Amino acid sequence: MKIPVENIYYLLCYAWDRLPEGDPVEIGTEVAATPLNLLAHMLTRASRVLLKRGIDHNYRECSGEVYGIKGKLLLTRTIKENQLYHQRTYCIYDEFSTDILSNRIWAATLRLLLDINELDEKIKREIVTLIRMLPPVSPLRVTLGHFEQVSLNRNNRLYGFLLNICRLIHENMLPTEKQGIFRFTDFTRDERKMAFIFESFVRNFYRIEQQKYAVSREQLKWRFAAPETKDRRYLPRMITDISLENEERKIIIDTKYYI
Repeated sequence: MKIPVENIYYLLCYAWDRLPEGDPVEIGTEVAATPLNLLAHMLTRASRVLLKRGIDHNYRECSGEVYGIKGKLLLTRTIKENQLYHQRTYCIYDEFSTDILSNRIWAATLRLLLDINELDEKIKREIVTLIRMLPPVSPLRVTLGHFEQVSLNRNNRLYGFLLNICRLIHENMLPTEKQGIFRFTDFTRDERKMAFIFESFVRNFYRIEQQKYAVSREQLKWRFAAPETKDRRYLPRMITDISLENEERKIIIDTKYYI
């Protein structure tokens, strides 16, 4: 059974802990209602919000020739390259810049979407406009490991939602026989990925939409006596999908997703 694209939209918003702002996304009236167009549309919308609020900056380590001394002086290299004669030195220093990993992933994902034939042309034109609005950043060949390296905090919380979209796009991108052209696979047909997304959706739905129960994901303890403590390591871990608990009652929910 095909999941309506509007349902996928709200599923992802709850799963990624970012409820829709303003009017809900309307896919299907002007562009084809596909998971790819939905993700691209969500990314362009989040990009607009982020550009309006301000792009994240952070310090990054740089090295190079500078006038005078800046940061940490690399004296050996400075002397070896005879920089002192030109009143220059070779230094390592911190620079406050937009050329950071989160922005590089963002920009690389937007450019990647332009190389997908099945993406709606109207969305592609929107992406071209957004790329022109982005500050210059270094090119990046994105891997899934890059997403684990991004540090998020309360000040750049919107990046978490945007990077979740980017990650799902990269996880489902396959190269084609034509160099530089990619094909997007329908992630809604991947039972493993959708099971994880559905579990996150249910957990965050209960956390946001009700106040009667505290919502968590917990590891249950075995009521088990072993001759030796080290024998406990052979027991499997029992981790709940969702636990709802208050002073009077505890409910454990086991989520299932089947195609």
